[in-house]
Amino acid sequence: MDLLFLFRALLKRKWIIIGATMLAVIAAFIFVINKQKLYESTAQYSTGFTVQQVSLVNDESDAYKTDIKFNNVLETFTSPKVIGMLSYNLMLHDLTSPETAYRKIDEKKKNSPEYTIVNPERARQILISKVNNLELLTTFSEEEKHLIEYLKIFKYDYISVKKSLFINRIPRTDYLTIVFRSENAMLSAYVVNKLGEEFLRFYNSISSTRTSESVEKISGVVDQKKREVDSITEKLRREKSTQGALNPADLSKSAMETVKELSSKLADEETSKNRIYYQLVSVNRQLSQLGNSGSNISGNNFEIVRIKNRIRELSARKDDPQVSEQISRLQEELKEKQTSLNTSGGSANEVLRMELQGKKADLEEQLNASEVTVRYLNSEVRKYSSMSNFGAGSDVKIDALRSEVDIATKEYSEIKSKYMEAEGAKETPNINFKQTLVGQPAVLPEPSYFILTLGVSGISMLALSSLLFVLLEIFDSSIKTPSHFANTVGLKLLSIVNRVDLKNKALPDIISNENDANGNKMGSETLFKAFLRKLRFEIERSGKKIILFTSTKPGEGKTTIIEALACSVSLAHKKILIIDSNFSNNTITQKFGFTGSLEKFSLNGHGLSLNAFKNIIHASPIKNVDIIGSQGGNYTPTEVLDKNNVLDYLEFLSGHYDYIFLEGASLNDHSDTKELSRYAQGIICVFASDSVFNQMDKESIQFLNNVKEQFIGCVLNKVEDDNINN
Repeated sequence: MDLLFLFRALLKRKWIIIGATMLAVIAAFIFVINKQKLYESTAQYSTGFTVQQVSLVNDESDAYKTDIKFNNVLETFTSPKVIGMLSYNLMLHDLTSPETAYRKIDEKKKNSPEYTIVNPERARQILISKVNNLELLTTFSEEEKHLIEYLKIFKYDYISVKKSLFINRIPRTDYLTIVFRSENAMLSAYVVNKLGEEFLRFYNSISSTRTSESVEKISGVVDQKKREVDSITEKLRREKSTQGALNPADLSKSAMETVKELSSKLADEETSKNRIYYQLVSVNRQLSQLGNSGSNISGNNFEIVRIKNRIRELSARKDDPQVSEQISRLQEELKEKQTSLNTSGGSANEVLRMELQGKKADLEEQLNASEVTVRYLNSEVRKYSSMSNFGAGSDVKIDALRSEVDIATKEYSEIKSKYMEAEGAKETPNINFKQTLVGQPAVLPEPSYFILTLGVSGISMLALSSLLFVLLEIFDSSIKTPSHFANTVGLKLLSIVNRVDLKNKALPDIISNENDANGNKMGSETLFKAFLRKLRFEIERSGKKIILFTSTKPGEGKTTIIEALACSVSLAHKKILIIDSNFSNNTITQKFGFTGSLEKFSLNGHGLSLNAFKNIIHASPIKNVDIIGSQGGNYTPTEVLDKNNVLDYLEFLSGHYDYIFLEGASLNDHSDTKELSRYAQGIICVFASDSVFNQMDKESIQFLNNVKEQFIGCVLNKVEDDNINN
């Protein structure tokens, strides 16, 4: 869809667009003429937000902080409390000075219940009290509720005042502008000046309250931080006192030297233990290589080893006479066992075994003793290692406490400094806000911008209506143009047929005339005839004489195309037979008023000749065009036509006619066309340009693709003249 097509679509609707534009201009004209004249006054304030404010929390960004402050001020200016005080002052002015009242009401409003129920003097007393105490009227009180309605009569209520009030920040400055528009110049000036006063009064009250609360909070934090400093200092003192006079560093150094000495002894003992262990392993291996001997010899050997071990144990106490005597007996017993072993035939291997077993016993005792020593040394190393860490741990703890004391002291000093600043800020909380521009009564009312308003209204409606029609064209899914047909349908297009007005002129008259009724040779009727001639040429070139006309859905214009094409072909001095086989909608039969006979005809028992068909073939008003009508009904050709019906003899009839045109029902809703296709030589499908292509159309197109030998092409009907070349 190109821009030229959209332009032509807008051009077709130009009168609608122009009409809507004119209506918008007229409406704007009436609005501007009847618009009340307004007088504008402006006041300006400097906020002074560059002055440092006292706060416990430091803002991350100056821009962010400033933006928050301005938003707070703007909200305060438009708060119900500030505007409420302003509206009460306005009402007090009108009640106190009726002769110079800013607003005067008509008699109709004076007679209203909301006006008459209020006592002006009582209202003035209530409003004065509210202004002095910075209080709003409440609906809980019936008297104040009536007074709220009284304010609405004068349009001094919150909503009415705020609607005409504009408060903005001048970009990238500390300044605020207050603008008010009303029908009274003095009223506008009074509002912008009085609003600033009421804002400062209310802002100072909440600032003073907040500053006092801030001082109290900071004072509490100061006391809390002081207690924290004292607590940490006391912990440091107690930790130092627990260390006593002994220097932790000397204690740690001595313990470390002991650990080094014990570690050296432990290493030596571990080495000795490993040496004994591997000697024992060697002895066990030698014993296993000697093998086993007799039980007696083995028993003697064990006894000898036992006696030797006992003698070794007692040798440490040989100074004792009893122990010495016991050692002598054991030595005599040892000699007897050795003599017995020799006399019993002990070999050299047995002697070696005995010695190895004795050595094994010695090594096992040494290994046990070494393990005891290792365990003892390990325990001593752990003991003195913990002592070496004691002094260092104490130093770390003391250093940590000292650091905490320093940090807490610094925080205490900073908070105390802020406390002193907050105390000073209590005295001058409103010093930052200054009125730099006093609002003055306007001399002339605000310009109405008459021409500009009319122009903007007209241009806006022109653009809006044009955009609306463009969107309608974009989202319109109908076929519309030949190019859209090619992209959407994808079938061969024989010709297009433009839309003509058939209400005031019959088809034969349009086709037989050389010019349009208005004498324009390139008008719609001339184009209509030209496209029909093109379609006639395509049919002649196809070489097919029996042609079935169908469509995907009803109402596409098949009957009109058949009738117009028959008129065009008859001008070429050729005979045409039209058979109305669209049983579901026999429009051709009804139009020409013929009696339906297609369903009832059968050639059974009759000879094949043209006279056999003379009772069902009717001459139409169109020269050289005959018609066979149908009764019509809810049935298909297969269901209603008898054997030897007219369609079985189309080949015979084609010998007497140049063309035979059949009309079939729509493909989407009926199977008639599929049943009639076996009688036809060619098939032409008619599409309407205003038809929307859908899924059922795709299924019907699939059928046409399956009968490629018969399918001649399509006709795009009802094309608008502006869309012919698109």
